[in-house]
Amino acid sequence: MNIQLREKKKSLIFDINEDINRENAEELEAFINDNISTEKDVVINLEKVTYINSFTLGTFIKIQNDLKEKETSLYFLHVNPSIKALFKVSGVLQYFSLIDDEKDIK
Repeated sequence: MNIQLREKKKSLIFDINEDINRENAEELEAFINDNISTEKDVVINLEKVTYINSFTLGTFIKIQNDLKEKETSLYFLHVNPSIKALFKVSGVLQYFSLIDDEKDIK
């Protein structure tokens, strides 16, 4: 999976550079888990992602639960309208924090 990791302020930003599906969602989860620290929030940048599926939603929920145990927050950056609609229809939008602009990262 094509993922770039960078730091900004008190956050780790994971730039995802391809669509996320069943075949690569576990790789994304492992990459995030291998690179997180308890001092930094996690931001998943979906700017270049046009497609996710229900398996990916489950992976995002699992990542969020793992981060909560470590008292770390999860944010999604640049979520396109179709993915945002999937978040809403599936009922998970209320549990996710979305950021529209990178300047809003703390």
